[in-house]
Amino acid sequence: MNARKRPMRYAHSDGHTDVCYTNNGKYILTCGIDGDVRIWAGLEDDDPASHCVGEQAFAVVHKNDHYYVGTDNNNVQAYTFPESDRDGIISRFTAAVTHIDISSDGKTIVAGSSDTEIHVSNIGTSKTTILTGHRAPILGVALDPKDKYVASSSCDGTVRVWSIDDTQTIMSWNCVPVCNAFFAAKCLGRPSWQPKTGRYLAVPHGREIQAYERGTWNKILSLSHDQVKQDFSISAFSPCGNYLAGCTSGGDICVWNLNLQTCIMSTRHDKGYSICGLAWNPSGNGEIAYCDVMGQLGTVEDCIACAPAISQDNSTFITQEKTMTMDDLR
Repeated sequence: MNARKRPMRYAHSDGHTDVCYTNNGKYILTCGIDGDVRIWAGLEDDDPASHCVGEQAFAVVHKNDHYYVGTDNNNVQAYTFPESDRDGIISRFTAAVTHIDISSDGKTIVAGSSDTEIHVSNIGTSKTTILTGHRAPILGVALDPKDKYVASSSCDGTVRVWSIDDTQTIMSWNCVPVCNAFFAAKCLGRPSWQPKTGRYLAVPHGREIQAYERGTWNKILSLSHDQVKQDFSISAFSPCGNYLAGCTSGGDICVWNLNLQTCIMSTRHDKGYSICGLAWNPSGNGEIAYCDVMGQLGTVEDCIACAPAISQDNSTFITQEKTMTMDDLR
């Protein structure tokens, strides 16, 4: 696999930094501890549009003609894209918003906060469902593609799966290092749902990323790499669902082919800094954008050889090399 890691560049001040792509993959959005959101026309953009959204910004997601930011203003604020005009507050908390996810249709946002709450908000109706039960700040949230579940990670040491309708925890794993504050977390433990159907949930678990089957929550497989010496912090399914990326607190980035349970790409931060933001380009070109805890932005190109065929229901992983169901991986 001839992946190419591009040199990192300054994006924000030292501290937690988040990253996402626009729907078409043409722009990269970042936010950082300096309170700015920047819109990049690629990594080589020397004059990105910059917009101040607060004293500190921790999370950013984009969908259609809006982007949404979580800040130390204790809310999720909507902005028009690309104008960056304020367009309403989606949800309010009593502490900083630490992570956000959004549905594929752009109608539902889930956000987690240092106040330990998770809010699931319908943008059109302004209805918000509150999930409570974590005993420490939220580190990450992931919305089920079918809008039935939310997966979350917390400083209390757990990754949980919640039923949105019942507002109850239905599954929990003790797999995140315990700490008492978002900024003290060495590992974010951020889970990821397989796109389209959410049939599988990937969860960082120490030096592995484990995949669980929806509904039964049985572990299907564990992914690791011999050269990884630090805990995985973030997991991210590729847009087609056939590959999984993971990054560590030691700066490692790995990509696995899920058909073969084989690591097809691995690279490492030149200085070993923790990776705190990771996103696949949704265009399917195999590019990954990432940010470190020093406010730097980088990309890895050609992480996968070509855009694979996409299964209609994601029940089967499909590539040119091999076709295999998850039953074969048990």
